[in-house]
Amino acid sequence: MVVRKSMQEEREYLPDVYPSVDQIERTHINGEHYNTELYFLKWYKHYLESDIDDITFITPQEAIQFDLDYFKEQLDKGKVVIDNSLEAETTTFHRTIAVLKDKEANLSNLFILVSGFQLRPNNDSVKFIKDFFGATIIHWPFWFVNEQHVMKKGGRPANKDLQDIKIDNKRNKKFVCLNNYFKPHRMGILIELYKNNLLDEGYVSARWGFDPEDTLHKNLITLASFDDEMNRYGVNFVDEDLKSKFPMLLDDLESNKDQALYENFQDRWMNKDWILDSMINVVTESFYNDDFINNCSILEHFGYDKTHQEIGFITEKTIKPIALCQPFMVIGNPGITKYLNSLGFTTFNNLFSRYDVSENIHDRVNSVIYHLNTFEGDIYDNVTQQQLVHNREHFFKEDFVHKILIDVMDKING
Repeated sequence: MVVRKSMQEEREYLPDVYPSVDQIERTHINGEHYNTELYFLKWYKHYLESDIDDITFITPQEAIQFDLDYFKEQLDKGKVVIDNSLEAETTTFHRTIAVLKDKEANLSNLFILVSGFQLRPNNDSVKFIKDFFGATIIHWPFWFVNEQHVMKKGGRPANKDLQDIKIDNKRNKKFVCLNNYFKPHRMGILIELYKNNLLDEGYVSARWGFDPEDTLHKNLITLASFDDEMNRYGVNFVDEDLKSKFPMLLDDLESNKDQALYENFQDRWMNKDWILDSMINVVTESFYNDDFINNCSILEHFGYDKTHQEIGFITEKTIKPIALCQPFMVIGNPGITKYLNSLGFTTFNNLFSRYDVSENIHDRVNSVIYHLNTFEGDIYDNVTQQQLVHNREHFFKEDFVHKILIDVMDKING
């Protein structure tokens, strides 16, 4: 691989747009945020037992570090796929795409794999990048493939541990809502749960606190960043009584801080007993809008006008209740239920109306709160039980994963 000595060329090209070259260097090259695995290639070889020899796959770091003339040569030779499957964002690569177009590289041979889904496939930045630059962005449900493998091989929780799940038993809590890192929409749902006197009706966790002396619960970075994030979210006041309840912990690991940091403070872990003793899973996904994962500043320089939310992101957080046979509502990007339906999953229309249609996050949160307030019962009815079994069985089918992987390759091959 030919590595560029610096990013000076990109620094001089479109210098006043986001993300800055300095930010790209800091996050993707110096290691604050990086993806060093070729995930799609790994799962394709694992599940389909087949190699892909005529296409060059590169990591996001390599895409940023490639010497641009060398990158152009590779694109002139054949197809190059940037595998950013772990994430949903393509913003980091917009500047590189723009410079390569200026160099008259064959961008019709460039593909970028990202997790997630498009809300408006015929009217979004993905279409603009294809039409204006020639590059193809492919969204695919990476986390479903990844989590199926992890759970079958013994991770969080192992598939063998799920065989005896009872779905016809009485459950003691109305819902479960687990939150590790601070995000404004997670604080938003907790505020509404508090205002509606629902906190005690569920298993609720929030592993961040407001005490600067509490070094264990620093998933809230600074109080200043908290205020900034909440103001952007649209909430500029948090009740002091509610603040005093943080951190919200469901277990007592304070005497074993090493274990707490290893297990409960890493975002893949969960205690399945909380889920199996509650009726509904209120999932707080990684993002509630696509402002971070789909910043179009560079594209706007070339005439693109972003007017709507465009990209949705689903992670292992949503997959957990599917694997554990639990109805769920997702507080994340709008349109998640429609996307899950397209993948073959049920989203429990017998229990919840469409709660995620509005682009306004407060409308979506209020809809979830409405359904929690009006939900009754401590045992699933027969219709719900059938849907739970369907979701779990569908998720663990290898044919489900095979179809996903083959569909991605079909898009790359055209």
